[in-house]
Amino acid sequence: LGNTMSLELDWLRLEALADRDGNGIWEAQLNRQHGMVYWVNKTQQKTRWDAPEGMPVPLPDHWEKKCETRTGRVYYVDHNTKRTSWDFPCDGKRTEAPIVECVVCLDAMHKTQCTTLWARNIRCCRHLFHHKCALQLIASGKNKCPICRASFTNIKAIPDVDANPEGWFRSVDFAGENHIGKDAVTEVLCALFPVDRKSLELEMPKLWKEWDVRGTSGISLADFKHADTGLLSFIRRRILH
Repeated sequence: LGNTMSLELDWLRLEALADRDGNGIWEAQLNRQHGMVYWVNKTQQKTRWDAPEGMPVPLPDHWEKKCETRTGRVYYVDHNTKRTSWDFPCDGKRTEAPIVECVVCLDAMHKTQCTTLWARNIRCCRHLFHHKCALQLIASGKNKCPICRASFTNIKAIPDVDANPEGWFRSVDFAGENHIGKDAVTEVLCALFPVDRKSLELEMPKLWKEWDVRGTSGISLADFKHADTGLLSFIRRRILH
């Protein structure tokens, strides 16, 4: 982790990598002098460089974790073969489906409320963050997206899609375009909900024909709210049920 941690984030305590092992909580801290992560257990009053049992599996040798600038999607680079992969490199230790992580705290996006970055009344970039992490960015005087470096003036929490469908749609509508494209829908669903990306991508061609009823390459608010074929109906039936 220390080798891939962005210097832009070295001020932030990595609380998201904390876990319980039965003897207190091990928390990841960043050693700023060396740029390396170490582990602290306040209950046991111990520290260690290697990750405790149950902590995230490290990348195999020669692999690096990166973030796609336009969408914020995590991918992996093998510096030996010069190939890239959307999937976590399989070394026999990790088999679970990859999840979308907040690039600030490295915890799963869907676990807590998310937010978008805005320049006055327009969403200024496509990236999502945990609301609490975005507040920390503001508190630290950082007013640029950590991924694409777009400047922002304020943040807006994404409301609950079931309770406030229109507010949810407006929040994820980039730059006030009044529609959401296929790639954006994929990214938003995988970020805000515990959705398996591979399964969603395999089903997307069929789903998109249902959601984009007018064939305009984008879902309008009316399309989104359509009682039978809309994306909102899909979310309520397939994800929130």
